[in-house]
Amino acid sequence: MTPSKRTLRRWRRAVVDVGHARPYQHHGNHRPTGLVGSDRFLLLLFRWALPYADAAETAAFIFRNSVRDEPRVYSRAEITYAEDTLGLTRKRGSIIAHQAFRLENVVRRNMFWTMGYPYGRVGIPTMSLIDIDECGIMIEGCNRHYGKVSSGIRVVARGNYGRGVKWTVILAVAATGERWCRINRKSGTTFEDFYGFVQQVLGQMDEAQYADGPRTIMMDNLNVHTNPMIHQLIRDGNHQPLYRPKYSPQDAPIEYVFNTMQAELRTRLHAITDENIEIHVQQVIANMNGFYNYFHFCGY
Repeated sequence: MTPSKRTLRRWRRAVVDVGHARPYQHHGNHRPTGLVGSDRFLLLLFRWALPYADAAETAAFIFRNSVRDEPRVYSRAEITYAEDTLGLTRKRGSIIAHQAFRLENVVRRNMFWTMGYPYGRVGIPTMSLIDIDECGIMIEGCNRHYGKVSSGIRVVARGNYGRGVKWTVILAVAATGERWCRINRKSGTTFEDFYGFVQQVLGQMDEAQYADGPRTIMMDNLNVHTNPMIHQLIRDGNHQPLYRPKYSPQDAPIEYVFNTMQAELRTRLHAITDENIEIHVQQVIANMNGFYNYFHFCGY
């Protein structure tokens, strides 16, 4: 029997597309069965309580708590497919300290967002805010750990070995786009370091950026930050200090700025050394396009 012209055209397209014209074979694969009814509710409940759990733990929880007449153990593919249909996505997680859930800290955070100064930020214009904090950078973290060579040959590259030098970045950012930075080649921040940095910030404020009243200097509750001399220094400059709630870094715009800075530094790993890391940090901070969105994201 001679194939029709339509069949010949289909075979030619198949040869071009997949390299052959053999008929497809049924292999038994099919879309994973979706969770239905109460099992979907159990999936949502478990993910809400334990977002870090893997698919096996999730399937075991559903099996043990299912109200179906014949509960079943779902496969990893079925769990993943159900999570996709429910709009659950995989994200990098963060840890909240246990102390944040103590009653006094929960109340303090609620006061911060619902009351006026000096207890909270209600009534303080966002454009008057300046957030100050510090972070540490270990230069050894700039080493790349993987490479490609022929089988049986070790990957060798020059880099920092063992515990390298720790750098401390003291940074202040304003919703107006102003920024101040100081980098110290040591671990931690002393009172003298922080006092001098606050003096720098107060002395270099651009009144043209915000001339509608005093600026509000936000800090966390580190002992150096809460020192009475720091408080008096800010007051002497006709500005006001505001301390963020304890154990609530999610309320600090500068924490997200640090994340952006560190992500950009990772793209420069091949070029960073002990001698030039200060230059790279200064360049990254100088190239950031304003900070209002960071404050807005945190709720200010």
